[in-house]
Amino acid sequence: MFMQNRMPHANDVMASISEAATKATELNRANLEAATRSAQLWTMGLQDIGQRYLAMYQGMAEGFATAAKAIAAAKSPQEAATIQTSYFKTARDQVTGQATQIGEATAQLFNQASAPLAEQATAASAMMAPRKRAA
Repeated sequence: MFMQNRMPHANDVMASISEAATKATELNRANLEAATRSAQLWTMGLQDIGQRYLAMYQGMAEGFATAAKAIAAAKSPQEAATIQTSYFKTARDQVTGQATQIGEATAQLFNQASAPLAEQATAASAMMAPRKRAA
């Protein structure tokens, strides 16, 4: 009689354990998917930022080569100084603009790549929140 009275309770406990294990498995899978998506976004974004840096440095090298040729062809030291001053101002403006764009792209990448993790954290928190039992 004692065992018969305990069996429904044991079945309920086993069902609760099984449900908890299923939820934990689903949570772990969703965590892994979010981490994978975030890593993919980081990888793509860093490739884009790397290409932006490469383009910036290539532009700087080309501008330097053009300025160096112009300075070498200058007819006077004054003309060479004017060309050099103009080159430095142009280079500064270009680098400042490109660096600003790269900074904005980096901030945008951070927001995009962290979004899957933030969304999953929110979903996990909701899943883990204690539920009110019906009276």
